[in-house]
Amino acid sequence: MAGVPAEPERHDAALRRGALVNAIGLVGKLLYPVLIVVLTRLFGAETMGRYFLAMTVVEVGGSIASTGWADAATLFVSRGVAQGDAGSAISRTTGRILRQSVALAVGLALLVQLGAAPVVGAFFPLYADMVPGLPWLGWALVPFVFVEAMSGVAKAHFAMGWGALFAGLRPLLLLVFAVAIHEAGGGLTALLMSFFATTCLLALVALRPFGHYLVAGDVAAGFARPPFGWDIVRFAVPQSLNHTVSLYLARLDVVFLAAFGTPPAALALYSTAAQLTENLKQVRIVFSTALAPIVVRHHARGERGELARQLTRTSRRALVLTAPLAFVVFVGQRDLLGIFDPGYATMDSSFIGVLVLAALTAAGAGLAGNFLAFTGRSQVNLANSLLVGVSNTVLNALLIPRFALAGAAAATATSAVLLVLLQNVQLARLEGVRMDLAKVGRPWLGWIALGCSLFALGAPWPDRPLLRGLVVVAGLEAGGAVAWSRQIAARRSEPG
Repeated sequence: MAGVPAEPERHDAALRRGALVNAIGLVGKLLYPVLIVVLTRLFGAETMGRYFLAMTVVEVGGSIASTGWADAATLFVSRGVAQGDAGSAISRTTGRILRQSVALAVGLALLVQLGAAPVVGAFFPLYADMVPGLPWLGWALVPFVFVEAMSGVAKAHFAMGWGALFAGLRPLLLLVFAVAIHEAGGGLTALLMSFFATTCLLALVALRPFGHYLVAGDVAAGFARPPFGWDIVRFAVPQSLNHTVSLYLARLDVVFLAAFGTPPAALALYSTAAQLTENLKQVRIVFSTALAPIVVRHHARGERGELARQLTRTSRRALVLTAPLAFVVFVGQRDLLGIFDPGYATMDSSFIGVLVLAALTAAGAGLAGNFLAFTGRSQVNLANSLLVGVSNTVLNALLIPRFALAGAAAATATSAVLLVLLQNVQLARLEGVRMDLAKVGRPWLGWIALGCSLFALGAPWPDRPLLRGLVVVAGLEAGGAVAWSRQIAARRSEPG
């Protein structure tokens, strides 16, 4: 039909819209560094070391109970929408997803309630101050899984704005609570309680997409009545375990550092640096969340060429946006860490370069794992993560006692790169989807040389590495803008 864009163009437009909305959400997520700055300034590095370790409970528990089921909501609701299922059928499916994830969350909360004190006393005696607040983090998982499921349902309808809103509101609310707690004379326990309060408020907000996309009575029927939904379990359990193992890879270094007796202040330094480099991965996540329903639809029709095109183009975009930011983090690490706590600027942070390398690898080639998940290969992702998890455990146990923070960074980065390599090889062999590495990496051959030259031009500021890094980024962005405009002009000049 004349005037109606072809489906690839519509999907590209949907991807751009979804990525734009997620980018807005990324701005909200960037409040997390602001939150950490405020918390560190208000409560000190010693408290922050304990805070980072305690929040691992939420991250790991939330991954177990919510990630696979939120992805299942996106996958199954996307299929239902594509197949023209009635809203009642989609709502009942969502009810079964909520039943399973809420049950897991309650079980994990009880486990934390009963096991926090003996586990911390046995393995983390320097961090006993966090015990009173840990049960609050455990019970926060219950509203957390509801919020994540509603984000998944909205995403299946190409409504990326809800996930972006939740991602932005969470650090903002935590920031408000932190200031209030400090003014009231509260400490670590109150900070951990504030996460429970924040998640409950977000669950109230999530009632809006719940009412818009679902029928409450049908959701309740799916929640309370058979069938159990074993098809959901077969997808969600491996997916959640895969993400949990991936999170284990990212957080194991902090846990091992604490278990080997790293002082809370040094643990806070490492955790802050890890958060900085972790934020670099948000650029890739912006695109991966927008791609999810598109990948499901292309895979259902066997359009492997289109999947390969999306993988290559999106990986290139993610790398183009991540690399300049990574450069600033690397060359300006002391200045950036000094913003959080002046004492950090006097401590050895050279390990951050290794973490930056891992973040760049994930940006340029890490989307393969997302493609495996949304083509129904979550079991493969799980097997990869388990294999790499074992290697990461061994590396941390060997390297941390000898090299401390640098050993933790090396173990984490090595395992992350190995995981990305495995995912790309298996996506190519199992699905026939191969990323064109030349198209992803070629633009950077010239840009690396330009960056080195610009950094050398920063010699007048030898003691201002952050300023030199910003000069490099300005040059790279200017060159990128010129190259992009020339590419668009060339496309417009092509016939037809």
